[in-house]
Order: sequence, then structure tokens, then C-alpha cells
Amino acid sequence: MQLFIKVLFLIVFIPVVTKAQTIKTRVVRGMVVDARTQEPIPYANIGILDTEIGTLSNEDGSFSIKIPIEYQVKNLLFSSVGYKRKSIPLLTISKSSSMQVPCTPFLYTVANPCPSSSKFTGLRMPDFSLLIGNLNLSRRNS
Repeated sequence: MQLFIKVLFLIVFIPVVTKAQTIKTRVVRGMVVDARTQEPIPYANIGILDTEIGTLSNEDGSFSIKIPIEYQVKNLLFSSVGYKRKSIPLLTISKSSSMQVPCTPFLYTVANPCPSSSKFTGLRMPDFSLLIGNLNLSRRNS
């Protein structure tokens, strides 16, 4: 009886294991860098939108990601704090070499970061003491 169970186990689970090992994937390797300085961007997000496929770049900006063949028609997305998102079609990425992905810094511009004090003369802060007093009373009652 035990021999029957062992044989049945092998017949059922060996095809499952071999199927999982034969899923075709493509490995994309490269480095994420700042477009202006060519410095590596550590911990950048790399992945395919609306899938579970993704990774982070290493501290030196390098990355390696396995992509199933079924996603080859999609785009590989790169994002990092302080940089614009970049999307590259997988079909345009060379299969034989490592790629370099330059990401453009995202800069915020502020029209007038230091307002002159002359614009604020004569303005007073609103008196919030009545509101705060009412809040304290309501907390005591509950």
C-alpha cells in the first residue's frame, strides 16, 4: 500500500514540478543612472505595470529582472523618488547586452520662494483661542 502511495505521488507531482521549471523567461540586466551626472540611482523601482513582476536596483544602480515571455509585448517601467518615470518597450531592449537607463531628475520650481515681508505688514493671525477653548470643554464633557 505504501508503495502505491509513493508511485501515485510521483505520477501526480513530477509533471507539476517540471512544468514550473520550463516556464520560459528572459533576463534583462542593466544599470539605472542619473541622466545629467551619470551617477547610479540606488533602489530604483523596476517592473511591469499591472503585474507581479518587479525588482529594485542595487546600491550601485545595477539590476536584473526575469520576465516571462508572455509579457514581452509590455513596457518595463523605471521610477525613483526625485526622477521622472521612464517606460521602455521590452521589444526594443537588446537580448544580448546589459542596458543603461538614464532617468531625468524631476525638479520643482517655485515662483517666489521667499516672499518679501512688506506684503505681510498689517496682517494678523486669527484668534483661535475661542475654538480651542470650546474643544477643551467638549472633551471634558464626554
